[in-house]
Amino acid sequence: MVQVHELPQALFLKDDDTTTHLVEILYNLCKLSRNIVLCRQELGQQIRFAWVAEFNAISTGLDGNEDLSPSGKPERLADIKRTAMGDAFDSSAIPELEELWCEKSPEALKCRVCGRGFETEALIRTFRLRKPGPDTASQIPSRVIKLPTEDIVIVDRHLRCLSGLRYLAISHVWDLTVSEVHEHGRSSPHKEEARDHILKLIGRINHGLVESLEGDIEVWHDYISVPQWEYGLKSSILMAIPHIFYSAHFTLVHMDDVGEQMVDDLRSKGDPERLVAGITGICNAKWFKRVWTSMEYIRSRTVRVMNRDGHIVEGVEDVFLGELLRLWDQEVERAGSVHTVEAMADLGDNLVPWSLGPLQTARELKKVDFGIAFALLSKRGCKSSRDFFHALLGIVNADLTGPLEDDPQKGMLQIASACLKAGDYSPLLMTPVLEHGDRRLDPVIIQKHGYNDILTFGLGHRTGSPLYHKESVFRPGVTTLKLERIGPVNFVWKAPKLDADTTFVLIIQAVLHFTGPVVDDFVKTVCTRLYNQSDEETSKLLSDPKRRDALQNILERWYDSAADQPWKPERQEEGDNITEILNLEAPLENMYAHGGTIHGCHAGVLVGASCRRCNRTFIFRAALFQRDTEIFNSVAYRIPGLGYHCTRPDGVGLLMKDGDIVGRLNWASPACDCHETEMVDVKLGNLPLPSPRDR
Repeated sequence: MVQVHELPQALFLKDDDTTTHLVEILYNLCKLSRNIVLCRQELGQQIRFAWVAEFNAISTGLDGNEDLSPSGKPERLADIKRTAMGDAFDSSAIPELEELWCEKSPEALKCRVCGRGFETEALIRTFRLRKPGPDTASQIPSRVIKLPTEDIVIVDRHLRCLSGLRYLAISHVWDLTVSEVHEHGRSSPHKEEARDHILKLIGRINHGLVESLEGDIEVWHDYISVPQWEYGLKSSILMAIPHIFYSAHFTLVHMDDVGEQMVDDLRSKGDPERLVAGITGICNAKWFKRVWTSMEYIRSRTVRVMNRDGHIVEGVEDVFLGELLRLWDQEVERAGSVHTVEAMADLGDNLVPWSLGPLQTARELKKVDFGIAFALLSKRGCKSSRDFFHALLGIVNADLTGPLEDDPQKGMLQIASACLKAGDYSPLLMTPVLEHGDRRLDPVIIQKHGYNDILTFGLGHRTGSPLYHKESVFRPGVTTLKLERIGPVNFVWKAPKLDADTTFVLIIQAVLHFTGPVVDDFVKTVCTRLYNQSDEETSKLLSDPKRRDALQNILERWYDSAADQPWKPERQEEGDNITEILNLEAPLENMYAHGGTIHGCHAGVLVGASCRRCNRTFIFRAALFQRDTEIFNSVAYRIPGLGYHCTRPDGVGLLMKDGDIVGRLNWASPACDCHETEMVDVKLGNLPLPSPRDR
């Protein structure tokens, strides 16, 4: 008998070179003892499956005239299988893919807990691997799939019957061959290859779990747990996936392209290039690219990570996100500029932590608003729009009352309307479909943003809910909201795209036309509604006599000379002085970063709206969705109570014209004490559809 310790060390490799090594080993050993199968059974979970799976792909012969080398051409695969594996080999022992993905009688399937069928509830199928022989588990299996060295023990239950069950759910990216076979159906010529990959993968994962976990645990993995070619069963399972991951003991994230070297690079000290290589290596992982995996992560309560070597990475419970962000921020601080580190990372070709989107925030919340959910998923890949919508429904705060629409645009409106009715007003604030030629469609800009679709929403998580939601009326096609009227827009102004300091000078000049040299009005307009400075900071500035006097002198000189001298060299110096007096250095920079992004990627768009009670016109920043001529004579409304991470308190509003949303307000806090509400008909705009960065 050939002993385990006598076999070549190459047999124990775990990477993708296994096939080559096995062929070479079998070339030398295929005519040895027929008891070699016994040695194979001693090699451990992973190698057993690797051998079975790869062995099916080996093509070689047995007589002396045939080439048995890895480059040779096969003639008699069955003969070499019988010679190498002895009488123990039986091709029927390896199930066909149909046995995993089809059901002879779907209507006959029964829950092992309550005994009922799955006509109206989703099939939740878990499994475990066991040695052949009597089963010591108390649960009677629904089915057992026999393999040469293991049995796959399957148990079918309803979601409500999972109570108390300790199972783990596996989040992973589908193999390309398996995906293609799934798409082409039973006629695919690569079914055996897909089956072998599935069995090998399940064995590798199980081996890693056995090494890392104490006690027996059942597994949910869509390769085994979802009858992929039974579309009636599958459709209800897809709707249940968010609940499957939420209910799991933990989620195992399988990052099959993240190796130990990447983690070592990430945790290296004193070598910035190596650190950045580790950061981008992990950020580029396939797992971050997909819609389904993102949704699964958000819904998971506890997470662990398995790398490509089949090892569970100790201490990582957030798919590295916290570590990535912390180390990225440290490197930015060391380098002195985020742009320097982004250049090191080759941003655009590579991903960095911020371009993965707010995954961690969404996971902490478990359910998020439609706008942030869409922005988080829209640049990630999936097979179809229906898959996207299923994942979207898994993380928004609304449920559909009817079947999901087949048409993608109708599906978007259907889900958005359900969210709106549930009190999520973010669909009203999303940037609609952009016209061809809009600079925001520049492929370079989109590529650099990665999977973080900040152009469509970008306001962050909700911090306050609409005050008058219960008084609003929701009907198919049109919604009537109770809003606070600001007034008609009679002033629309866009600064040229210049540097921050020059743009600020132009904005001062525009604002002075409406506020005059009145310090309080000027400061409240510029500091709060235009640059989002906190009310506390603004009050502190206004209470400082020296600052007030200095600002008053500048404003009076500027206002007195504005008509006959619209631009003087000293204007820039005075603008710099105002910036310093009002502590606006950071807010000015923000307008050329995310502050500008949430205002239509423009640092200088202002609108003036007139209050019909006090007859004053007030200036606000705006993100415009239409041409300036459409914005003029629109009406500005505030949505009392509604707030987001990047908006001002009571600062969220809409620009409305003939029921259409033509712009949004993010920092439009009340400028006067006049409060007038009215019922306003609002139509959802032309919402964008997902546009994956990578297919």
